[in-house]
Amino acid sequence: MDYKDLLQTHFNLEITELSLLDSHFGTEIYMAKTKHEKLFVKKLPSYMTQASNEKAVTDFLAGKGMKVPTLFTTNQNKSVLQLDDCLMTVQTFIEGKTLPLNTASHDFLKASAELLGKINFFLKDYPNLPLRFGKDFFDRAAAAQKCKGYQDELKKLADCRDERTKNDWANQIKHLNRISA
Repeated sequence: MDYKDLLQTHFNLEITELSLLDSHFGTEIYMAKTKHEKLFVKKLPSYMTQASNEKAVTDFLAGKGMKVPTLFTTNQNKSVLQLDDCLMTVQTFIEGKTLPLNTASHDFLKASAELLGKINFFLKDYPNLPLRFGKDFFDRAAAAQKCKGYQDELKKLADCRDERTKNDWANQIKHLNRISA
């Protein structure tokens, strides 16, 4: 079954166009068009179980007045479609800019930092969730612990033929080693 059929079957969406926007760490992000709107479709590795938290977090931020995407629910009223080999989510498309890695101007970085600060401010009242990235992510001990977790994830991919995903994880491990050194 192709993605358009999956989206029709599980989300009742008639997709007229589907194009890949980005791919990293085993995640694929698509822009989908229907007759009436644009959507984001995310295909996630099956081990990304924290994806089920996304709807609650975005609904919380929307309640605080933040402009965040709205997650669609499946016919079974779930925000994450669980398939045999992956997870999928669908959300509203918010127009904006996506830049290649390490190419943002100072002004763009400043605006991004201000937005992240605002999100962080609102999330201070949100209950703790089991997330990959938390407030202590750049702490050396936390980075070393994350590095160990990432190494475990990379071991799970030993039989995977997706070299790009393996390289992405290996690069994350190198980055975390720099932080924890």
